[in-house]
Amino acid sequence: TDFRDIERTAAQGDERSILALESRAYIIAQYIAKFVVTLQGVDYITFCGGIGENGIEERERICNYLECFGVKLDYEKNQIRGEEILISTEDSLGIPLLIVKSIFVPIGTSVSLAIL
Repeated sequence: TDFRDIERTAAQGDERSILALESRAYIIAQYIAKFVVTLQGVDYITFCGGIGENGIEERERICNYLECFGVKLDYEKNQIRGEEILISTEDSLGIPLLIVKSIFVPIGTSVSLAIL
């Protein structure tokens, strides 16, 4: 199953697909939170690859879980596709959110590393 199939059926109201999307966003947010705590803060949260280019709804779901860090998503800017752009609000007190076209270090298929 392609992930777009899950997104499509979730948009049609399928409860299992909605749960799958929410679970994935929750797990990604947990990893981000672990990095923030371990590193004692971060300068940016970046979205790249599929989530960065086309994952409007997924970015929103992830950011909703990160509001406790002061992350505030600008919902209008989040609708933009294919641009490098700051998608956090101007009055965001937390970590800035950034969409980047590509940051990739070829170190393996399961790992990508961004250093800003």
